[in-house]
Amino acid sequence: MAKLKQYVNLPQISLFVERGIALLDRLGPVHFKTKFKTDDPMLAKFRTVLVSEVSPYTEAEKKRNRWYKLREPIGVEISEGKEMVPGTTAQLPPSGGAVYKIEARAGDKTVESTDEIETWRRLFFQTFYMKHGSDPKKDVPNLKDTLDYYEKKLFVELLEVPEGVRTEIPYLENATADDLIRLVKPKYTVKDREPWVLALVFSNALPALNVIEIGVDVSGKVDLPGRMWGNAELVFELPEGKYAWWGFKPDDDAENGGKGIWLRGDGKLTADGKDFEIPKDSIKLDTSHSFRAGKGFNRLRITLPEKARNQNSIFGKNASFALRLLVADGFSGGFALRDENLLTVARTAWWRDTEKTETEKLQTLNHELGHKLGMVPKGGRHFGGRYELDAPDKLYGDVDLIYGPENPSQDVKDYVKRYDNSKGHRGAHCERGASAEKADGVWEWSGKPECTMFGANAIKGVSALQKFCEVCAKLVIRQNLDPAHSDAVLSFKSLLDSR
Repeated sequence: MAKLKQYVNLPQISLFVERGIALLDRLGPVHFKTKFKTDDPMLAKFRTVLVSEVSPYTEAEKKRNRWYKLREPIGVEISEGKEMVPGTTAQLPPSGGAVYKIEARAGDKTVESTDEIETWRRLFFQTFYMKHGSDPKKDVPNLKDTLDYYEKKLFVELLEVPEGVRTEIPYLENATADDLIRLVKPKYTVKDREPWVLALVFSNALPALNVIEIGVDVSGKVDLPGRMWGNAELVFELPEGKYAWWGFKPDDDAENGGKGIWLRGDGKLTADGKDFEIPKDSIKLDTSHSFRAGKGFNRLRITLPEKARNQNSIFGKNASFALRLLVADGFSGGFALRDENLLTVARTAWWRDTEKTETEKLQTLNHELGHKLGMVPKGGRHFGGRYELDAPDKLYGDVDLIYGPENPSQDVKDYVKRYDNSKGHRGAHCERGASAEKADGVWEWSGKPECTMFGANAIKGVSALQKFCEVCAKLVIRQNLDPAHSDAVLSFKSLLDSR
């Protein structure tokens, strides 16, 4: 008896008959064929029988999503000779590691297939890298152990296409999501495999771009030389961990012909109940004051409005000002785009002076790949989708507007405010092995993360794992990994159609 692999997430097209898949019959639903020893017509009936499964669907999951149930072939066929191709099929559930056998009944006799069918999934990736120096280890880490893990433990084959080819893209010290799409598009050659393929990009540094609103009490917190008379200047440093978007992309900097996009509009000073506009050209970035050897600027020098100075209104204790700024919130170790088939892992992290080890890169890769595969699902939760698997008991970060509607209702906003479980991380994550407490409005983590889907790569030097915890691994095993399916949760929209 042989155990045949059935790739339940791929359609029956010749493109996928490759690398261990020899027949179209090994793709998609199970098609039934049979032979008869008699020429006499007779009735025949077929069915699939579940032998075993690694990660069974829960009753709640099957109730929410009919595709999580085995869909049997329909009705009865009539033989018309010694060999019959009845045209009936069985649509197997999308999970991996489930084993089935086939039964055929004709007259009073039931015959079992000599082989069993085991469900598998297969996805593809094209590798891109920004060459850095002459050390190849700084470009693409060794992916063998990661690919073996998915295949041997999660019933997912991740295949590189073109096989064994690594594609170089122009080097960019700091890259945003738009930058990566722009650099990858001209060398993206796997359109024919969409939506079952993603672009895996090994980049250099990924500054986290964010827009913030600053409203700060002036009195006692800033230096006001001259008490608002003459060329009074307000010196202000951004909140901890926030740095003006300057020096990350030279094309954005005014000194290099850019627009100086770190400042978003005019500022506003309020003093003694009166509002005064602070024109953009009165707000300067102090490039003589930097963080970590010139890699981040966080001090502003603001020339205060003449009318406000002449009125000497700064003596009022209610003076304040407001600014809207584009800032770098530190650096990301990697990210998976929500709406495009791109995933990236950075060579460096946290202000470019910290080069990531290969282990850290692979942990980031597995974490972000997990997100692309629908992890961590929120089924049964407030923001859970109808087709999502049940949320694990250690889910956090599930209540976040990134998963809400584009224009959330006031009810949703109230819900988020009351039941915010993000704990400092966007999106859904697993906190198994870790715990968090909120102090002075900031979440402090402790413990040892036991799952690659933890929201950060470490807690006080204790690294997160490269692998899923047992609970999350079983979720990956039963995820629907057919992004062409209407009930799937994957986000593999084509790069070539975006932005």
